Amino acid sequence: PVNLTQGNKPVEPGVLTAGDFKVTEDGVQHAATFFERDSRPISLCVVFDTSGSMGEGLTPRFAVAALRQVLTRLLAEDEVAVIAFAAESVVVTPWTPAPTLLGLPINLETRGSTSLNDAVLKAMDVIDDARHARPVVLVITDGFENSSRTSLSRAVTTRRQSEALIYTFNLGKAAVTQRAPIAGPDIVAQSPKEPSSRMPMAVPSAAVDVLPTLAGESGGVVYEVRDFMDAAALAR
Repeated sequence: PVNLTQGNKPVEPGVLTAGDFKVTEDGVQHAATFFERDSRPISLCVVFDTSGSMGEGLTPRFAVAALRQVLTRLLAEDEVAVIAFAAESVVVTPWTPAPTLLGLPINLETRGSTSLNDAVLKAMDVIDDARHARPVVLVITDGFENSSRTSLSRAVTTRRQSEALIYTFNLGKAAVTQRAPIAGPDIVAQSPKEPSSRMPMAVPSAAVDVLPTLAGESGGVVYEVRDFMDAAALAR
């Protein structure tokens, strides 16, 4: 997998040609003899953070906007599953054809701590039942882990075994005071076992940003979503 970016923005793959690439092996450059574009169907597992820290300012609106943007750009043959996580991880949407999800509401209620490693491990289990041979995990979160029972090393090892690409939308630096152009709340993603926390939560001192390690060399990218324009551009 190849991901090309300029700054924080992805390069449109449609404008690339064979001349835009240099192919090397052990430091020796080789001529590109074959160049082809294709669009294979994907199985996208969205791992959506519903912990208390995601309830601050407009962060939940950015998160919902990012998910909406991704769903609108999927193809009819793609499939999607959605995991909501806080202290616990719950599959709120099993594998579903992408167009089916477009018309569903997304009601986000934030509560509890952040077990991000556990959620990624759950995603690897869900990926095992994917229909397509191109599995992708998209983690939408503010980036911090503070309560998983799963170690980071185990989550990374399982990800390698699955061969899934992991992309992340990190909303930790979102402009929380920006005016929101999207009206209304909208996937019911919550764990009823956890106490509700509608007040903004400070990031615990033990919280760790694990996103770069989770994405690692999977072929995915950690993107920072700072505003609604980022949500649209990064989804594309």
